[in-house]
Amino acid sequence: MAASGLVLSAPRELSLQPLASPPLGPDEARVQVAGCGVCHTDIAFYTGQVRTRHALPLVLGHEIAGTVIDAADAHADLIGHDVIVPAVIPCDTCELCRSGHDNACLSQIMPGNHTHGGFATELVVPGRHLVPLGPDRGGYDLADLAVVVNGTLARGTAWGGGQPAGRRSHAVCRRAGRGVAGAAAPGAC
Repeated sequence: MAASGLVLSAPRELSLQPLASPPLGPDEARVQVAGCGVCHTDIAFYTGQVRTRHALPLVLGHEIAGTVIDAADAHADLIGHDVIVPAVIPCDTCELCRSGHDNACLSQIMPGNHTHGGFATELVVPGRHLVPLGPDRGGYDLADLAVVVNGTLARGTAWGGGQPAGRRSHAVCRRAGRGVAGAAAPGAC
């Protein structure tokens, strides 16, 4: 199935268009989107009140949940796993990131602002900060968790466990270098 997305070509001009599936870079994963929340930021981009970092046309959406369908070798273990795509992905290489302040990273990537976002059937994002979901999701569908998890992660609290998120504001729990979200998360933290 060919990828498609809701493309913003100018303020207040959206259309469903086919999208090219870009090749994966060495740190990237391809996520099949299950759901993407509509944020006030998306509305401001749509109306033209706020400009996107990437020139239009652009697929908006940064509150994303989906399934990894392809990944570079470094993230091949994620293929087939349901994940949350962080709303903001730090670079991990700048001084702010290295000193534990990745929430202030000046080179961060925000899907739907710097790159194509989640109002699409799939997207390519850095794999290093994807948050795999555990099997117990508290009765929520994967699509619903795009909003639930990003909303709680933005407040620095792990969904399902009430634990502080730790050094990375979007990491729910740390296990083998990645977060784990879900009702089973407290035992994993």
